[in-house]
Amino acid sequence: MADRFTVIVSEPEVEAVVAGALVGRAAEGQAEALVFDSQGLLEFFGPGVQEKLPRSYDLVLCGLVVVHSDWDGRLVRPRLMDALRGFLGPVRWYSARSWEPEDRRAVGHIVGEGNLMVSETAASVAAMVRDACFGAGHQYEDSLVRFAEGRLSKEEEEDWGAQLRLVLTVLKADHYDLAGAVGALMEGRPDVLIGKHGDRARRTDEQNRAFARENAGEPRVMGRMKLVFLSLPPDKQPFWAEVSAYARQAAEAGLSLCHLEGRSVMLLACDAALRVDLRVWMRYVTDLVPAARSVGARPDVVPLVVRGLADDPGLREEVLSLMADGAHLLRA
Repeated sequence: MADRFTVIVSEPEVEAVVAGALVGRAAEGQAEALVFDSQGLLEFFGPGVQEKLPRSYDLVLCGLVVVHSDWDGRLVRPRLMDALRGFLGPVRWYSARSWEPEDRRAVGHIVGEGNLMVSETAASVAAMVRDACFGAGHQYEDSLVRFAEGRLSKEEEEDWGAQLRLVLTVLKADHYDLAGAVGALMEGRPDVLIGKHGDRARRTDEQNRAFARENAGEPRVMGRMKLVFLSLPPDKQPFWAEVSAYARQAAEAGLSLCHLEGRSVMLLACDAALRVDLRVWMRYVTDLVPAARSVGARPDVVPLVVRGLADDPGLREEVLSLMADGAHLLRA
């Protein structure tokens, strides 16, 4: 790699943030960090960003499976492939997600097989980076990986883990501040992050909990399950996963359906304690095709693109009705 390069955190989640910090730390901090949510990754390749970057920079992406479509049902992969082809510097890509063989061939052909590091067995992309750049026996790096994977000891969690996780969760709504957080972790200073952003993080988290309690409404009974429905305004959309979880907790519901206001997407999520194959279930329940290989897709989340949803609130009730009709297919 060059003496100085750019680390792209392509998912503003704890695991990818830690991976980005480890990449920079392996280069003794000689890395600039940028953060994009998965849908915004292509912004990096736009002229507004590229004009500010010396062409000698290398590029390392941490996180993200190949994007086929975004949460609004628009194709992303062709533009992403063109962007990778047009980037002048070397590209390295770490991903701990399951990739389709065709994706591995396509991206590997562009960036070079040796620069594409995809693992379907690694516990996290942070662990992949740690193993590739450091190996075992590095105390700080090992603690960051355990933090990313939720494996801190009780004492570590109480001392700094819970506070740092809350800070990183809140900062994902501000990519500039989150990039600064990656830099602080590169330098080995999580205490600085906690001191600078801890109060803000606690306030925001309490506001998200209050929003969930006040806006979730009554849970709907669907077979042996309960589902809670939420509509999130733009300022709450970065926290959809947390707000959905708080709403399920408050309503003692196993499922949540979250509509991102002004957009044609609804996010169906289940409680971590459940084992529900949401994608298979949705194919039985409705002719809507879940965006199974879309941005942000996780095993416990299905993005549902509903054409016209942004303009017709009545479509939300239709989707809920379809789900109720198929509730018998749920298996806890």
